[in-house]
Amino acid sequence: MFLLLPLMLAQGTDDEEESVEPVRMRTQIDFSGMDMEMNMPAPAVAPTTLSAQVGGIQDFALFRSQVESMRVPSKEALIMEGLLAEHDLPPRSIAPCDQVLCVVTETTLWPVEGASQVEVFAQLGFDTNIVASTWQRPPVDLTVLIDASGSMAGGPAHISRLVLAVLQGQLQPDDRVHVMVVDGGQVSSIAQDLVPGEAAGWDAARGAVPSGQGWTELFSGVDQALRSAIREQGPGRNARVMVVSDQRPNRGHTGAQDFVSLARLAAGRNVGLTWLGVGDADPSFGAKVGTVRGGNSLYIPGGQDLVKRFGEDLDMLVTPLAYDLALEIRPASGWRLAGVYGIPGQALSTDSSGVVRLNVATLFPSKEGGAIYLGLAPETLSWGPSTPPLPGTAMGSVVMSYEPVDGRVQTQVLGLTMEPATHRSVGLERGHHLVELYFLMQDLVEQPVSAELGQRVVDWQAHAQDPELASAGQLLNMLYALRVGY
Repeated sequence: MFLLLPLMLAQGTDDEEESVEPVRMRTQIDFSGMDMEMNMPAPAVAPTTLSAQVGGIQDFALFRSQVESMRVPSKEALIMEGLLAEHDLPPRSIAPCDQVLCVVTETTLWPVEGASQVEVFAQLGFDTNIVASTWQRPPVDLTVLIDASGSMAGGPAHISRLVLAVLQGQLQPDDRVHVMVVDGGQVSSIAQDLVPGEAAGWDAARGAVPSGQGWTELFSGVDQALRSAIREQGPGRNARVMVVSDQRPNRGHTGAQDFVSLARLAAGRNVGLTWLGVGDADPSFGAKVGTVRGGNSLYIPGGQDLVKRFGEDLDMLVTPLAYDLALEIRPASGWRLAGVYGIPGQALSTDSSGVVRLNVATLFPSKEGGAIYLGLAPETLSWGPSTPPLPGTAMGSVVMSYEPVDGRVQTQVLGLTMEPATHRSVGLERGHHLVELYFLMQDLVEQPVSAELGQRVVDWQAHAQDPELASAGQLLNMLYALRVGY
């Protein structure tokens, strides 16, 4: 039996409310032999701006729920971008961002445990010029499609009704909701033009959601919901379809690629798609369909998770910030890109010269810092020890372009310059710990438990002394204990 390192991280409990009055400093000075009092204003604090999050998987909830239910998680539930999306990964502070999206780079000499060839670690952190306190999203025309197949009976059907209850309380007055149900081969509309204040209409819609029975042709339901959203979208409004399903279609078109094709057709008509996985959801299904332009996906294991995610993030989930983020990464001579962490693998391509191109269909605004991480490795093995790059060494360059939702394509050229290890920002350190955690969890899921793996668990806990990572450390302990017990 291996010893687990106890978590010794405590979160602050300071519940005192800050005064809304301007803070002023009262200072006495001596001027020409006279005592004078002077009120001096405190330095102005820059307003907090939003960050951005890559579309696709927005959480790590399915993996966590499997561990908490004492099941060894499936490999498909272990998704890097989902793990990163759950944490605040702020870019280092250099200068205010003056456009819709800015990417801030940070590069340091730092090997990654689990990725043996990586010697240099870099963050591409997202910043925006959107002031969080004044940001207002456009109204949304939301079509909610509820899967009523037999596999949705019980808890998943209950969550489907909770989705409508939480939406009623979180939407803005100008939003409109159309609720549809796919049951067997039939797609029906159970409520239309719902607005947040119409309690009777929402109650009737929740009561009309079937409990789940038999088979369901989910493809037909999604097709009709998207067509309805295209017809009903209004000028100056976001149009979006939200599918509540365990994402396991069993009749008609059942492949994820079929649904990807549907989503792409709808995206061409400016209709986005959000997948809410419930029950025993297939994570690979949502991961693929949610990466289409305008798309995202998340897993809702229970009512508390639904209230938390919709209460804090609903506005962000239904409002794209930018499309078609393209990053062209050119490593310096003698180096190659050995890892990209935080976007789906299918978004990468490499040419014969070693230039790597990343394409992200959609970025959504985020209250917490979003980022992509890079791992660089020496191009070739050489005789004798390699010489580590010194601070100030150019490790490569990044050319970025993106299309704001309401503007023209923007371009930014960035440098990857080696910096001292003493200058590591919170976002870089936190991302490094999470990337190493991903590889550690991957080995715990796929490999037999060994003394080496046990030591890696202890080492990770010792190094990741960040309160933000406390829940991740607890999950690691649970997974390790589960594997030791098998």
